[in-house]
Amino acid sequence: FDKLRINHYFIKSYEEFLQKRERGRADFNVIRPMQDFYDNDRNEEKDDPIMDKYIPVIYKNMKERYNRKEKKLSSNPLNNLVDNRQNTANPDN
Repeated sequence: FDKLRINHYFIKSYEEFLQKRERGRADFNVIRPMQDFYDNDRNEEKDDPIMDKYIPVIYKNMKERYNRKEKKLSSNPLNNLVDNRQNTANPDN
């Protein structure tokens, strides 16, 4: 891959926010207010076409790993996912 993309999420879950809040901030000796959670707890689904081109490769690698481990191609639940995503996610193929 010629580019690297890192997605950073401020909030993962309520429980993890409470742990983060308890640790305090690294730059200030202040406890984060609960409003930080409510302002940043955003769980909208996002259609991310930039990532779609990687889905077939990921499924292919998952399928190969599964097949190496289990040696049972016919029982692999990823077979249909790989074929379907390759046809829809990457129109260049």
